[in-house]
Amino acid sequence: MTKSDLILDFEALTKLAGYAHWIPITHGLQKDFLQRNYPGWDWNQIIPALIKNGVLALNSRAPNQRALPQGLSISESVSSLWISALTGEIKTMRG
Repeated sequence: MTKSDLILDFEALTKLAGYAHWIPITHGLQKDFLQRNYPGWDWNQIIPALIKNGVLALNSRAPNQRALPQGLSISESVSSLWISALTGEIKTMRG
């Protein structure tokens, strides 16, 4: 299946981040979640890419961060983000 560009708001990131734990990963639950909700996308193209590009933080105590599951967080100024299916480019929307 051809994947589409992703637009993820805080609620979608919260659901996705809930799978960033060894239990769902070792049982393949994150793959099932991605196939149902984001067909064609691989886990490593989303959460690890967002961490690598500084969009998500891990174990941050900064006051301007909104907490997500599994120790992840995102700046409170980010309302949503976009990931290109073609290039993997990431853009954040503020507001």
